[in-house]
Amino acid sequence: MRKAWIILVVIAAFALIAPVSAFAPISFPYNGDLTVKYVSKSAAYNNEFGIYLPEFHKLGNIGGNNPAVEGTSYTGIGRCSPDNKVAIVLYITSPDPKTYRSDVAGPDGLDHAIVSGPDADGWYTVGFEDIYGDNNNDGKPGDADYNDVVLQVTCKKDTPPPIPTPEFPTMALPAALIVGMLGAVLFVQRIKEN
Repeated sequence: MRKAWIILVVIAAFALIAPVSAFAPISFPYNGDLTVKYVSKSAAYNNEFGIYLPEFHKLGNIGGNNPAVEGTSYTGIGRCSPDNKVAIVLYITSPDPKTYRSDVAGPDGLDHAIVSGPDADGWYTVGFEDIYGDNNNDGKPGDADYNDVVLQVTCKKDTPPPIPTPEFPTMALPAALIVGMLGAVLFVQRIKEN
């Protein structure tokens, strides 16, 4: 029952949030650390998912040994910057190996990814269709539900390091040295006057 609600929420989100395009480059206007979250799946294939920076980095898999757990966030996987585009990747390992990316059409020339966002919290959502080819002659791959694997990606903005505040002894030593030197000068001057 929980899976059904998650899938319905994802489909509703796609319906309510206008997609950037079927596939689109994902970019962030600042520097930071990327996070990818595995949201849900309805795929029967043994799919791997990952990120392309500029080469493929596997994050998890659907099915097979040790499948990914829905809701898992992957951090420390790469950096974002205004100059670099991010591509989320779905790699189909069976029945026939195929690679689908969020930033280009699939090997069959069809849109296998739909990108929406960013939302108010800065997350892009990427839904994949993993069936190859236009089975319904409608210009869309498979059943075009784009919920076979759903991922989200965001970039946590770098924060500038805080300005260090000197500790008390660090500030007190130069002040004590200056006061001590003035005291020594005044003491020597007083001795000369007497």
